[in-house]
Amino acid sequence: MAAYLNRRLGHYFERLILFYLLHSPEPRLTVLEHNYPIYQSIKGQKVTLGELDFLLKQNERVLHLETAVKFYLGVADANGPHWIGPGLADRLDRKLAHLRDHQLPLSHALDFARPIDPVFWVKGVLFHPCSEELPLPPGIATHSTASHWLTRSQAPEYINNEWIVLTKSRWLGGADELTGEIRNRKEILDLHAAPLTQVLMLQHKFSERRLMVVPDDWPDRAREALLTDP
Repeated sequence: MAAYLNRRLGHYFERLILFYLLHSPEPRLTVLEHNYPIYQSIKGQKVTLGELDFLLKQNERVLHLETAVKFYLGVADANGPHWIGPGLADRLDRKLAHLRDHQLPLSHALDFARPIDPVFWVKGVLFHPCSEELPLPPGIATHSTASHWLTRSQAPEYINNEWIVLTKSRWLGGADELTGEIRNRKEILDLHAAPLTQVLMLQHKFSERRLMVVPDDWPDRAREALLTDP
């Protein structure tokens, strides 16, 4: 697992799922394939259409499982709430549509003796604006304590010594029993003294609440992205 710790979170998450499936003491699912490529012949050329994350066997049932881990920030406009990735290039509705319309149908190309059930499993966190809680999309699991996002300028009002900064490799696991993490509000804010190129994620010491701190211009850039590419 250490070899994947510093790679993209999605790859690390997928390896965690694989590790669980292979090493669970009472596995209910058998891994038939992992990262299984799907090809199609087009004009005599072998073209890769994509990969299946997992093919699994559960008793007599075969599952095609797609997985993802995502973190989205809620932004509201006249058309309602939108859930946007910190880098502004990714959105929850588009991710779910891609899984439903592209990834899951890939297993239809397989010639199996029994039907394949395609399913996807998406984990992560939705961050509400610091001043409100937005309605969640249908089918999203709710939590007893919501997480929020805020800008660098808003941070001093909300952050105290009960918050811990999570390095990106800790975004999946949280702050339980961490050592060497930044625990002081001044240190947190000092990280934002220079113009930001990345966001910060924080977790509350005594709950599952998280905060995402973004540059001050992030809300304007998010709304501009929604206007130019709705």
